[in-house]
Amino acid sequence: CYVNGFLAITELCLTKLFLMQERRSQIDYRAHVAGQLVCHIPNNDIITTKVGLLTALRDHYNKIAGAATNHTAIPSIPYFPTTYDLEAPADVTALLEHAQAAQTEVSDSGAGIWIYKPPCNNRGRGIKVVSGLATLKEICHGDASTETPPLKGIVQKYIERPLLLEETGYKFDIRCYLLIARNYPT
Repeated sequence: CYVNGFLAITELCLTKLFLMQERRSQIDYRAHVAGQLVCHIPNNDIITTKVGLLTALRDHYNKIAGAATNHTAIPSIPYFPTTYDLEAPADVTALLEHAQAAQTEVSDSGAGIWIYKPPCNNRGRGIKVVSGLATLKEICHGDASTETPPLKGIVQKYIERPLLLEETGYKFDIRCYLLIARNYPT
């Protein structure tokens, strides 16, 4: 039996069995009714924020490599673009060194293109595609002449040849949802 997911969720929202909120801060967990579903889990920043996911992946791959857990160590993470945390001084230094090296390379394939992603945004809001060492320095350190502070968030290496849908040539993403039946052991 095929069920239209949008219609099913809309019906649940109308009956107040499911609270659909964009941000966790909009949910009053104290007023939660038994049996009511919510679309966010409290205190799960470890995998649901850009910096949290980056930190968790780094810790995991450092552990696999036998290195001590060290947030400043920047391991190579398979299937994850080279990423730098703008609030970590070691990451900022590594980013600018990487950008300097990429700028000196002769490449027509977009070797010097980066993507800035602000924290706490979703659906592509606030993302900037940038290139050039000067622009990255402004993102990392701010601009004293205009009193622009350094930005927070992450900077990722642009994926030059992303996987695209064959028929349309469009990019895509995969959304994964998880249903947790209870939050206490039986």
